[in-house]
Amino acid sequence: MHAEGTAYLLLEEKDELPSYVSQEIKKFKFDPSYKQNPQPEFTCIYVSAGKKNKISKGDLLGFLTKTAGLAGSDVGLITVLDNSSYVSIKRTKVGSFLASLCSPKIKKLKVKIQVAN
Repeated sequence: MHAEGTAYLLLEEKDELPSYVSQEIKKFKFDPSYKQNPQPEFTCIYVSAGKKNKISKGDLLGFLTKTAGLAGSDVGLITVLDNSSYVSIKRTKVGSFLASLCSPKIKKLKVKIQVAN
C-alpha cells in the first residue's frame, strides 16, 4: 500500500483505461513490424519416474525410440531426478508421441507422461 514505483498497463486500441487509474499516463506505441521470436525446436516432457524407481537415461531413451517410435535425433536433453524425469523432444513430434501412448510402462512401471509446464 503506499509504495512508490512505476506501473505499466498493456492495452489494445479498443480497451479503455481502468477507472482506478487517476494519474496522467504516457502512451507508447509498438512498432507494427515487430516480429515475435520463433518457438524453440524442442519442448519438455514430464515423466513420473526417476532414480528412486531405478530409471536411467538409457531406459528413457530406449522407451522413446523403441516403444514410442521416435528417432534418436528427435530426443534432446534427458534429466533424471529422484522421483521424476524430464526429456526434451522435438516440438513437431510431441503431438504424435503423446497420441501413440496408451498406459505407458517403463521397466514394468506404469508412468504418467505429459508436456511439462
